Amino acid sequence: MTASAAKYGSHQEPRFRLAAASIVSSVIQEDDGSWTVFFYSYEGALASTAVSVGRAAAPAPEGPWTIDPDPVLTTGDGWDAGTISTPTVLRTDGGYVMFYTGGTGDGVTAMGRADSDDGITWQRHGEPVFTGTDDGNSWDGLRVSQPNLLATSGGVVIVYKGNSVGSLGSQHGLACVESLDPDAKWERVDSDPILDPGVFPGGDMIFSTETIRIDGAAAIFASVARDPNSTSTDVYGLFLPIVDTLESEGTC
Repeated sequence: MTASAAKYGSHQEPRFRLAAASIVSSVIQEDDGSWTVFFYSYEGALASTAVSVGRAAAPAPEGPWTIDPDPVLTTGDGWDAGTISTPTVLRTDGGYVMFYTGGTGDGVTAMGRADSDDGITWQRHGEPVFTGTDDGNSWDGLRVSQPNLLATSGGVVIVYKGNSVGSLGSQHGLACVESLDPDAKWERVDSDPILDPGVFPGGDMIFSTETIRIDGAAAIFASVARDPNSTSTDVYGLFLPIVDTLESEGTC
């Protein structure tokens, strides 16, 4: 164990093990001090298709962790019949709300919503809450995915990934909603992205980002590939005054 590992605790054993190829996507500390993790799982050839959202819970980060025997959300029978992934879960006054990426499997993805009283049983909305522009020339015309949410004084901001037709896509933009009411409409803050791989030295594609609010800024951690054939990933951290800017403009 390194000196750093010894300082922050042992990492020699996994907190829990999942049977399928899975990625942790959202972590919540509950009001009673317990912890809940939401993850999405893959199936198919080379585990290439994400098809379900699972849940695990523990009284403390070190465990013991209990994995729910069944997924809390699986692919639907409409616009998200082919894949679901990257859930972001928020606690609300009435329970929980989840925003996730879904698609039919034809390469087009959108963002959906599901609600729950207890974080275990979820009710999905029939239609996506946010979609691509359907403009073949737009940076987010084909797919929108990877929702990351930030609360502001005027609503909620979502940092999302966009893909254009014929491109792997890796630019990120902003959308805003005035409340978490189920019928509230998401609106793009700007037609241009806020983050492009070109801002990073030798950056070719942004695989994914994770975003948290720190005061009036958005701390964005971006996983960036330096070229299409790269086998390594550079992780960058940025602090963008997104919240302060939007609140001062009265945008969200």
